[in-house]
Amino acid sequence: MGLQEEVPRRLSRRKFLAAGAWVLTAGALGGWRNRAGRTTRGPSTRWVPLGSVDRIIAQSQAGLGSAANLGQIIQVPYRRPQGGQDFVFVRFVGGAEGLAVFSPYCTHQGARVVFVPDRDEFYCPCHGGRYTSEGRVCAGPGEAPLGRMPWSVRGTVLWVRLW
Repeated sequence: MGLQEEVPRRLSRRKFLAAGAWVLTAGALGGWRNRAGRTTRGPSTRWVPLGSVDRIIAQSQAGLGSAANLGQIIQVPYRRPQGGQDFVFVRFVGGAEGLAVFSPYCTHQGARVVFVPDRDEFYCPCHGGRYTSEGRVCAGPGEAPLGRMPWSVRGTVLWVRLW
């Protein structure tokens, strides 16, 4: 009995391209499914209560004359649906639709920003990003304005939608 030399099987170009197409299609569908899941369910689309609108507005006006309090930024804590606490920034600008709710996360790499009242701007301590009190990028590596979060008033309670 002699040793038989094993000849490697060659994969034809057609089969290679067909297999590649299947892999790309499966990956694309998997990614789409995952993205669709994040945007339609789970804690990222939950509405959470921030508290009484009157209390939040009074807090934003504390110690200021009525003309000066428009535009003051306050930090409002809330309980996350999955547990723990977080906060958003609320800016009262007057009138019935006079609230703006900002995400506390920098658009560069997601670090938490702080509001610096003396400069009237948001500051990211990680890479020096700065945002105006309207959330627009004014310096640093921020890629987009701070996120404005959808809000609604139900009864007397201010609710915000997390994303």
